[in-house]
Amino acid sequence: MHIHLRRLEAVGLIIGSLEVSAYGKAMKYYLVTDFALQITPAAVAQAAKTLTNRDPEKGSARKEHS
Repeated sequence: MHIHLRRLEAVGLIIGSLEVSAYGKAMKYYLVTDFALQITPAAVAQAAKTLTNRDPEKGSARKEHS
């Protein structure tokens, strides 16, 4: 989860603030920033390029751990 929060913070979707308790324990709190998301045909086309096709005969590209 920490990796995802760092990435969201890096792109400006959340803001993190570090607080230290009286006992010296540090905690980082996150707030969601104001942002607008506009979905356009061009944005959808660009996002679609990042998807991978799954071969129905081979199954999922991801291997499941047993």
